[in-house]
Parts: sequence; structure tokens; C-alpha cells
Amino acid sequence: MDQFYDIPMDFAALVASKKIDKVDFSKSVKDHVKLILMTSMGESKFSKSFGSQIWDFDFDLAILDTGWNQEMKESMRRTIIENEPRIK
Repeated sequence: MDQFYDIPMDFAALVASKKIDKVDFSKSVKDHVKLILMTSMGESKFSKSFGSQIWDFDFDLAILDTGWNQEMKESMRRTIIENEPRIK
């Protein structure tokens, strides 16, 4: 059953009161996780805690290779749990 709006949303269709594409639960969660991870922390003007610290780790030379992997995994896990309530 399609019940979630697709990302990116077709705002022209929305304004014109046309049918908006919807997706199933699985695709909706997948798309939202991708949006979370691709958004830099603090980039959203609606929620400063929305986003990922991936961009902070990208060129951080102070983190050793082994530490970098663990820090990245933990950061991704934490931000997904905090921003996607459908994942438990």
C-alpha cells in the first residue's frame, strides 16, 4: 500500500492540485535515510540536529584510519536513530 510521498516531491503538481506520487514504506525509509546522510549537520533551517556528520569526517586528518571507521559508523547509527523514528 503506497502511503508515503516520494522524494523529491513534485511541488508543481502539488500547487496545481495534481496527483502526487507515493511510495511504499520500505522506499520511504530508504529515501529518508539517504536524505539524512546526505544533509550536513545544521544545514536544515527547520532542525539544526537533522543531518549527518559525514562531511565533518571527510577530511579530518586527526582521526586515524581505524578510528575513522568506528567514528563514522557510530555517527551514522546515531543520526539515523535520532532522525528516522520508523527504524528501531
